[in-house]
Amino acid sequence: MSTIRFFHMADLHLDSPFKGLFGLPEQNLKKVRESTFEAFDKIIHKAVEEKPDFLLIVGDIYDGENRSLQAQRRFQTAMETLFHHNIPVILSYGNHDHLSGSWTRFALPSNVYELPAETSIVQLKIRGQQVNVYGFSYGERHVTSAMTDTYPVAHDTHTIHIGMLHGSEAGDTTHAVYAPFKKEQLLEKNYHYWALGHIHKRQHLHQHPPIVYPG
Repeated sequence: MSTIRFFHMADLHLDSPFKGLFGLPEQNLKKVRESTFEAFDKIIHKAVEEKPDFLLIVGDIYDGENRSLQAQRRFQTAMETLFHHNIPVILSYGNHDHLSGSWTRFALPSNVYELPAETSIVQLKIRGQQVNVYGFSYGERHVTSAMTDTYPVAHDTHTIHIGMLHGSEAGDTTHAVYAPFKKEQLLEKNYHYWALGHIHKRQHLHQHPPIVYPG
């Protein structure tokens, strides 16, 4: 089985208004509001520099379901940059930027695979190595039922299998509960990596295989 390299990110919350910081001086508030874009730009620059085989973005790319024009344009420009460097991107939308929101849709280049509301598979060929990526986007804001049963069990041992899931571990009440899962349920799928999103704290729930919140 060949080695692959990819970036895993989630919860970018582009164009967050940082509502709790209205007491800051205007100049400082403007700088804070720009921070989500600056962090995202650094990731894109790093990707261009290191040239991973693909990027995974696991939900809540945008802070609001109506996706501001500024945020969409900045994201579109970044995806076009990756397109010119032949870097695929697989993304899902989460509870903040679910598919039922009302927004002016910006077209993304052909290197970007947007997961639909139904759990689906994206298949990549990386230097002859088959890679299957599974995941879904939130069709509406509140996905409170478990989604793990919708992910297929991996049987092909010659393929690298990766799951994308924007949700929270069952029993964890430190954050709003969406698409709850149990670690054992993820391990039963026989995937090589689980790319999680929703919790804004970097965590490794399991090492082999990795089950990871990037923070």
